[in-house]
Amino acid sequence: MMSSRPATIGELLEALGALAGEADRLAESAHLLRCAAARLAGAATAGSVGTAARRAEEAHLELQVALRDVRDALRPLPWTPSKYEDGRPMV
Repeated sequence: MMSSRPATIGELLEALGALAGEADRLAESAHLLRCAAARLAGAATAGSVGTAARRAEEAHLELQVALRDVRDALRPLPWTPSKYEDGRPMV
């Protein structure tokens, strides 16, 4: 669990990575519980646990997208000189 808000890009990347890992572990745990829930408590409980597992998987994927977006924001765009429509360089 995070104790404070990230103050730097590095801390943000670390926090997002940790949270994505937690979401992945939650999804795996929920999948493992689903069969036991069906056997011990019935189909409705198993369905709820299955829904929780899918939502945790979705959270994991969204956090992976967020990580990629932060990393992409760190990469500088390639410099290309401006040109007129006819291809002459602007000076």
